[in-house]
Amino acid sequence: MQEEQVSIDHLEDQLIDNPDVLTKKEIDNNALDETFQKKLNARAEQIANQRGIAGQSRRSSGERSSSVYGIADYPFFTNKYNLDYDYKDFEDLATELSEWFAHHDYKVINLDALGTNRSASGFSVASIKEELSEGTLDHLDDLLYYTFGAYRTCFTQGDQVRNIQRNCCILIKNDILNPLALCLKSFYEEYLIATNEPSFSDLDEETECAYFKLLTILYFVLTVLLESKDEVDFETAQESLASTDLLSIMVDLIQKWTWRPSQCIRARYLIMITWKLILIEMGDHEEMTEVQDFLLKKYNINRNNNDGRKHRLKCSPLDYFTFREDLLDKFPLCEDNNYSLKESIAKFDSNFLNSDKDADPALDKEYEYFMALNQHSNSMTNLIEHPRPNKEHTVLSQLPAQTVHISTPVPSPPSTPSEFMAGGEKVRRSYQINQAMPFIYPTTEDSKVPAAIEEASEIIKNSVYESYSTKQLWNERRLFMVQERGYVSTYSDEVIEKEMEINEETYSEFPEHRRSIRSLLRVESFYKQNLSRLSSLVSALIAVMKSNRYDYNLNYAEWELNPETSYLHHNLSSESAENKGKVEYLLMQQLEVIRTKEVTLKACSSIVLLLLKWFKLSHIIKYYQLSSMLYDQKYFEVLFEHLNRSINNKDLQELKRDGGENGMNEPFSEYDLIVSQNQLMNPKIELPKFDFFNNCLHQFPSTFRYQFINKTPLSNFPSKIDANNVNQVTINRYNRNYCRILVNLLNIANKVLIKNSIQRIFTINEHKPSEILKVILTNYDNKALSKPALKILKKIVPYQGRKWKSLNMELISKIYLNCQLGLRDTWLSGRDLDNDFNNSVNQEIALRALIQFYNMREYPESMKALGYGISEDDPFNLSM
Repeated sequence: MQEEQVSIDHLEDQLIDNPDVLTKKEIDNNALDETFQKKLNARAEQIANQRGIAGQSRRSSGERSSSVYGIADYPFFTNKYNLDYDYKDFEDLATELSEWFAHHDYKVINLDALGTNRSASGFSVASIKEELSEGTLDHLDDLLYYTFGAYRTCFTQGDQVRNIQRNCCILIKNDILNPLALCLKSFYEEYLIATNEPSFSDLDEETECAYFKLLTILYFVLTVLLESKDEVDFETAQESLASTDLLSIMVDLIQKWTWRPSQCIRARYLIMITWKLILIEMGDHEEMTEVQDFLLKKYNINRNNNDGRKHRLKCSPLDYFTFREDLLDKFPLCEDNNYSLKESIAKFDSNFLNSDKDADPALDKEYEYFMALNQHSNSMTNLIEHPRPNKEHTVLSQLPAQTVHISTPVPSPPSTPSEFMAGGEKVRRSYQINQAMPFIYPTTEDSKVPAAIEEASEIIKNSVYESYSTKQLWNERRLFMVQERGYVSTYSDEVIEKEMEINEETYSEFPEHRRSIRSLLRVESFYKQNLSRLSSLVSALIAVMKSNRYDYNLNYAEWELNPETSYLHHNLSSESAENKGKVEYLLMQQLEVIRTKEVTLKACSSIVLLLLKWFKLSHIIKYYQLSSMLYDQKYFEVLFEHLNRSINNKDLQELKRDGGENGMNEPFSEYDLIVSQNQLMNPKIELPKFDFFNNCLHQFPSTFRYQFINKTPLSNFPSKIDANNVNQVTINRYNRNYCRILVNLLNIANKVLIKNSIQRIFTINEHKPSEILKVILTNYDNKALSKPALKILKKIVPYQGRKWKSLNMELISKIYLNCQLGLRDTWLSGRDLDNDFNNSVNQEIALRALIQFYNMREYPESMKALGYGISEDDPFNLSM
C-alpha cells in the first residue's frame, strides 16, 4: 500500500513539477485535470491487474478470494456536464439587430409606411449626407428605410440581412458617421438647454421620434461596422467617431438620466450604443491581447522562463522581498553586502530629488529600497503592499524562542498520568519552532547558509515576475510618498518627470503598433473626459441588475400561448374568441419586458467589464478607481441577490418534465429543479410576432410552440462515455444571453476583488458566495464561466474555517488544477488572519488616498468638477 502511495506522489510530481516531454504534449492537448485523471486511471488499472494476478495465484493455491480483487470487473463512471458555450464580444448580425427593438418602437418609426413614398433606386447617399451635415432631417425616413435593407424588395430574412450589411457598408464608406454624430450632438446641446428650464417635462413627439430614428440608424451602422471590419476602412471610422467624441455624449446623457429619469432619453438604447462604441473605438478582447503584447515589449517584460516556457511558477517582487527578510532573520551570519539596508536609508531622499537615471535597476537594489520604505517610514501606502515576514506574523511571533537545540540527546522522561486522557489514550502534542528566530543548527565553515536554502533562494529570485501593472503601482506609490513627506510638490510636471506614459511620441518609437497605441490613447482621452461621470455608468448597471427580479411566472404564459394547453382555445365562445388576441398580446408584452431587461443587462455588464479591462491596460489606478466605485455601490450584495433569484426561483420552474419512452411525465427532484430550470437553462424568450425581421417582411410562422421553461434534466442531454470512464454530458440548449451575462458579472466581481484588498474579501464573505458558485462549477463546466468563479473562490478560501475546507475539498482541488498558482502562494493557508482583519479598513483608506492622489495630479479639471482642488496656500506658514 505504501508503495502505491509513493507511485501516486511520483505521478503528481511528474505532472506538476517535473513533466517529461510526453506529459508536456498531453497537457498542451488536454486540460491538466483530464491528463491527471487519465494517468490515474492507467495506474489504477495497473494496480487492479496486479491484484487480479495475485488473486488468481491465491485461488490456485486454495485461498479464499476477496471482493477487492474483482474491482476491475465493475466499471464505473462519473458525469461531467459540459456547457457548450464560446464567449464572443458580439453575436451574429441578425441577433444583434433584432435585440434593438421593442414592439412599440415599430409604431414610433412607422415601420409599415417606410419605403412607400420613395423607392430605393432613387435614394442618394450624397444628398442625405449633405442634408445631415446642414442639420435638416427632411429625408430621414428614406435613410432609415435604406438602413433597414430596403426590406420591401426582400423575400427572406437572409436577403434582408445581406441588404442591411451592403447598404450600411456603403454609408460607412461615404463617411455617414460624422454627420450622424453631429446631428446627435446638436440634439444633445438642445436637450441640455431645455432641461435647465423649470417648466421642462418631456420632448415633443416629433423631436423624440427624429431622435430615436437617428439612434436606430447609428446603431445599425455601428453593428455592421463591427461585423464587417475587413470590408470597410475601419481606422477612418474610428477617427471619425473619436473626433466628435460621441462616446462621451452617450455617457453624459446616461448621467442626466440617472439624475432625472425621463422616457424621452431612452437610456436603454444609449447603453447599447455605448457598448458598440467602446468595442469600436477601444477594441474587443482580440485587440486587448495585441495591446498587452505591445506593453510587454515596451516595458521589457519577459513572461517566459529561461527555457522559453510560458507556463511556470512565478512570484511577485513582494514575495521575494519577504523571503529575503526571512532569510536574514533566520541566518544573521549571512555575509552578503547586497542585502545590507544601511546605505539604502541614506539614499532615500537623493533617489527622488536628484532623479538619478543611472541607478542600478537590479532586483537586489529594489529590495534594499522597498524594505527601507516599509521599515523606516509611516507612509499610508505601506498597507497596500506590505511584506509579511515571519517575525510579523501574529501566530509565529507568539511562539517562544529556541533555547535548546532540538537535536541534543536527552533521555525521554517517563510517562506521567497527566499525559494521558481519561480513556487511557495519550495526548498528542505538536511542537512548533519559531521560524523568525535565528537558525541554531551547526553549519560548515565554507557556507553560513545550508545548500538547500541557497538553492531555494536562487530559484525564487529567478522566478520573480514584475508586471507592467506592478511597475505602474510602485511608481505611483513613490510619487505619493514624496508628496506625503512634503519634500516637493509632485502635482507639477516640472518637478517630477512622468514615467511609463503613452503619448503621441510613442508612434515614432513603435510604428508597427499604431493600432494598439491608438486604443490606449483613446482610453486615456475617455477617462479624462468622463472621470466625473463614471459613477453614472455604475449606477445604471446596478439599477438594471436590481430591475431583473423575474417575479413573473413563465408557466402561465407558456400554458396560455400554446393552443394545446390554452384555456381560451378550449373554451371558445363569442366573448372568449374576441378577447383571445388581447390576452395573447398582453402576455407577449409582459414577456417582452423580461427579454428587454435581459438584453439591457447584457449590454451594461459588457460595458463595465470592457472598461475594467481597458483601464487596467492603460493604468492600474484607473482600474482601481472603477472597481472602487462598483464596491461603493454594493455590487456584491446586488450580485448575489440577483444570482439567487436567477438560479433558485419558483417562477422559472415547473414540477413536471418531458416524458421518456413511456410518454409519462415524471416529477423533477428538488436538486434537478434548481440546476435544470433556472434562467441559464431555460430557453431564451422568443416572440415571433414581435420580431423585427418578421414585421418587416410580414412573414409570421403559422405554427410555433412557445417554450420558456426547460423540461429536460441535465442527465438527459446528449452524452458520451470517454476513455476515462467519464460520462461527458453536452449541454447544447440554454440561454446564450444569460450565459454571457453570468460570465460578465462573475468577471466583474473577480476584478472588484483586487489583489491584497482584504476588506472587500470580508464583504463578499458575508454573502456566502461559495454555495451559489459551487452549483455553477459543479453543473456547468465551461472555461469562460469556471475561470472567474474559481478565481473568486481562491481569494476567499484563506478566510474560511477548517470545517468549510474539509467539506469543500473538491472546490479546492479545482482551484489547484485550473488556476494559476504562485511559487509562494498562500491562498490555502499561511495567511495572517489577525493582521489582515486589523488592517483591512486602513488598507482600503490607503488605496483610496493613492487613487485620489493620482487623479488630482493627472486630471485636475475632472476632479474639480467633483469638488476637489489643489490648495497652493501654506496654512501654517512653514515656508522658509
